[in-house]
Amino acid sequence: MNNVVIVGRITRFKGNEVMITVNRNYKDEDGGYMSDLIYVCVGMNMAEQMEKYCKISDVIAVKGRLENRGNIVVVAEKVTFISSKKAE
Repeated sequence: MNNVVIVGRITRFKGNEVMITVNRNYKDEDGGYMSDLIYVCVGMNMAEQMEKYCKISDVIAVKGRLENRGNIVVVAEKVTFISSKKAE
């Protein structure tokens, strides 16, 4: 089975490709948390909905599968909006 579930903050929208930042669950030598940038490929309908309702730095959960397209990409089957940073 090829299933993956990730939770992270949106860092970029580009067509049907979304980049999210996922924090690791351990600290580095400096006491900070490292993060990974994950490319997520979504369907065009899902991409339009995300552009309409989500913004950069919102937290989303993605359920999908891994695919090798020259680099590893998560192909989204479901995207769930979790939270938004409050405006200061």
